[in-house]
Amino acid sequence: MNVASISSLLQDAVQLCVVGYALRLTHRFGTARVGWSTFSALALLAVLRLLQAPVHMNLLSTPAVSTEVVGVLASLLVLVGIIHTGAVLEARRRAELQEKQMERRVAEKTQELAAANASLRETAERLEAEIAERSRVAAQMEQTYKDLLVASREAGMSEVATNVLHNVGNVLNSVNISASLVADHVARLRVANVSRVADLLDANSEEIVTFLTTDPRGRQLPAYIRDLGQHLTQQQEAIIRELEFVRKKIAHIKDIVVVQQDYARVSGLAEPVRLSELVEDALHINTDVPSQNRVEFIAEIPPDDEILVERHKLLQILVNLVQNARHACEESDAKDKRVIVRVSKEEDRVKIAVIDNGVGIPHQNLTKIFNHGFTTRKDGHGFGLHSGALVAKELGGTLVAESPGPGLGATFTLDLPLRPPDTRS
Repeated sequence: MNVASISSLLQDAVQLCVVGYALRLTHRFGTARVGWSTFSALALLAVLRLLQAPVHMNLLSTPAVSTEVVGVLASLLVLVGIIHTGAVLEARRRAELQEKQMERRVAEKTQELAAANASLRETAERLEAEIAERSRVAAQMEQTYKDLLVASREAGMSEVATNVLHNVGNVLNSVNISASLVADHVARLRVANVSRVADLLDANSEEIVTFLTTDPRGRQLPAYIRDLGQHLTQQQEAIIRELEFVRKKIAHIKDIVVVQQDYARVSGLAEPVRLSELVEDALHINTDVPSQNRVEFIAEIPPDDEILVERHKLLQILVNLVQNARHACEESDAKDKRVIVRVSKEEDRVKIAVIDNGVGIPHQNLTKIFNHGFTTRKDGHGFGLHSGALVAKELGGTLVAESPGPGLGATFTLDLPLRPPDTRS
């Protein structure tokens, strides 16, 4: 087999590859996209065949080997061209696929964003509704709190007034007893005997010396007058003592009323207050008449005890705390019933502790006692401590209770700033 035959076979093989690859491209990419390229390649092969035909028929003097080599090279160029075309088409197809994938992803992301936006809108609308509802509830709570403050203030002042009336009633009861004793002493005065002595002396005035020295009645008359004078003197002293007691109790009533008037006259104004005077007023209002359940009150207050506060509000709390402590002591079996009001300072705050050795408080009731309506006393209304806690909060402080348990007493601690919160600056 010579070189011409080998070149011819190689050319045929290359051209078959061109045709096969062209058909593969047509099948893969479609006639619309590769039809022109396939047609051009096949047309070039056909032209090459036509050019080689005269050589094979010995019509030209050109050597057959040269013609075959040129055909092989031309066929290879066509094959390279169509392969390049396939590569370009493949790259374009992949780019289109990537573009479609990107578009699909963009569409998916767009849908997701749209769904997220819709969800965000729903969430925003729900949040706006919740904010509006919470604002409404907050406004309602604020109004309720203001109403409670007004009610607590009025109830607190009513509590002070009730305490005043209660103690005035106790004092009046003591005054009534003293008045009864005075009336009894007056009734037992032997004033009529003085008249009888005068009548007897008047009847014997002409012989008064003889009557006093010889008459048995006259001889007893000086001793009788002396005894009568001693009796009248004793009765007078007893009456004076009872009248002095009445005078003191009436002055006590006046002091109680004056204290109440002084505190009721000022409202909503913070002023410098000496805690010793305020505690003394609270103890004075709660002072009971002598009885079997007498309670000792002790005040432990440092010298520098001034605080800037609304006087009547602090008095309202102290009166209630001291009253509760007194009731706790009166209901206990302790022999030395005692209420201690202790004041201490810590930096810019002051603590007022009301300590008693009364009936104590069960552990489960230490927080309940500040709830509105909660009480353990038969005649209690369950508003005093609740009101006190609200007023303490209004003053920028707190009111807490401590007790080791039933029968072991209790301590109520009022923690307040030395200056109201809105005046610290």
